[in-house]
Amino acid sequence: MLPRSTMPEAFVPPGRVTRIAFIGAERYRRVEAARETGAQPAAILRRHILPAIVPVATTQCVLTAQTAIVVEATSPSSVWAIRAR
Repeated sequence: MLPRSTMPEAFVPPGRVTRIAFIGAERYRRVEAARETGAQPAAILRRHILPAIVPVATTQCVLTAQTAIVVEATSPSSVWAIRAR
């Protein structure tokens, strides 16, 4: 694990951002209308909530992977840094 001082300040766990998007999507009018008309929870999730969350979750995963690659590449004990010597 990296020392706290070397971890990027902007690193936000993807789960937190995805959860916020999920909570926001639950409050859409179309989700409320689907609930009132008697739609099943799985159908609401598949048709209304997931399409709103997938772009956010994908972006967060890409940014997390990018950060992990940069941290690994710049770490002095990295396998890639040792091979480059």
